[in-house]
Formats: sequence, structure tokens, C-alpha cells
Amino acid sequence: MNDIAIPRDAWSLLVYKAQQELEARQQQLAQARARQVQIEASEKRLAHLLQEYRDRQQASLFGGQLMADSLNDRQFIAQLQRLLDQAVRATAAAVRQTEADNAALALARRELEKAEKLRAQAHAAERARQERQAQKRQDEWTMMQFGRQEA
Repeated sequence: MNDIAIPRDAWSLLVYKAQQELEARQQQLAQARARQVQIEASEKRLAHLLQEYRDRQQASLFGGQLMADSLNDRQFIAQLQRLLDQAVRATAAAVRQTEADNAALALARRELEKAEKLRAQAHAAERARQERQAQKRQDEWTMMQFGRQEA
């Protein structure tokens, strides 16, 4: 193991954490969008199936369908309608979740931008401090050389 520890810049660590959060939010949003697409597809399939059965029931009413068959069709249509209602609610919930994940992603982006700005400011301040120290050493060296020439 290496005995020398390399100190980590706190601002760089903050940027790293913000990047990790951003990536997590991006993944969460992608999953929410995929779920929303899946739920919307299920809703469309149910709506199409329900319409088919309603059309079939209407056609069979004119064709002299048996009362028991008609009752079964109505019950099945009612079940399809309940499933469609559930799918509509699930779609609405998925849309709300996607919107919330979008907002969380935007917040994570802003936090990353803030952290990057703070890191840049800290690095600029450190460079300025180092330049001042270097200039001070140069001035001291010049003064020392000037003092030798005077003597």
C-alpha cells in the first residue's frame, strides 16, 4: 500500500457527487419514460380490444345472439372497461412520475453546474494565490539582489 495520501479537492468531490446524482436521475427518467410508453401501449391495446367487442356485440344484436351469449359479452366488456379505466389511471400516474423525474433531472443539472462553477472559482483563487506567492518570492529575490549590488 502507498503511504502517501493524495489530498482530494473538496470541490472536485462535490462535482463528482453531483455527476453521480445527475447520472442516477438520467437513469431514473429513462426508466420512467420506458414504463410510461409500456403503459400507454397497454392502454391503447385495451381500448382497441374494447372497441372490437363493442362492435361485435352491436353486430350480434342484429344477428339474433342468444341471451346467455349477450350477457357474457356484456360482462366481458364491463371487465375490459374496468381494465381500461385502470390503465388510464396508470398512464396518468406514469406521466406525473415522468414529469417529476424531469424536474429532478433539471435540478441535478443545476446542482452540477453550481458545483463546477464553485470548483472553477476555487481553482482560480488558488492559482491567483500561487501567483501572488511566486511574485512575492521574485520580489524578495530581486530586493536581495538589489541589496547586494548596493553593498
